[in-house]
Amino acid sequence: MRRRKALLSIIIISAVLYGLLIASSANKQSKRLDIENKVVSFIEKNEKNGAAHINFQKDIGISYDKAYIFPPYTSDNELKKHLGNRSAELKSYGLTYRDDISLLVFVKSDQIVHVVKLPAKYKVTPDNSSHTPYLIQKSVKFKVNA
Repeated sequence: MRRRKALLSIIIISAVLYGLLIASSANKQSKRLDIENKVVSFIEKNEKNGAAHINFQKDIGISYDKAYIFPPYTSDNELKKHLGNRSAELKSYGLTYRDDISLLVFVKSDQIVHVVKLPAKYKVTPDNSSHTPYLIQKSVKFKVNA
């Protein structure tokens, strides 16, 4: 009887923990999609003459230290070169083999805090003062290719 109660307790605890894990994962996915939608809709609403200017902190409300834009076909080695071991979090996007998206990656306190899958038709107009490839300023101009 004791074994049966212990087994039942383990099953119940496991089910509760699994439920919490699923809820946490769904919450993260929801936040990612929310920020992704904010960025894309902001660009679409503010696009004039094939370009849109965006300040991620003011216009979207994202808090971060650094932002990177990685265009289609960026290799895993290139991601690792700029993001270190954090780049492993981006493997699931398969950017090396994709031509339909760029990744907009926000880093705070050496952790990736937001990743935005940006349709490839939106390209960041490079700032010539930046010497680090892929690193973008807090305020950037997107070129919109129709």
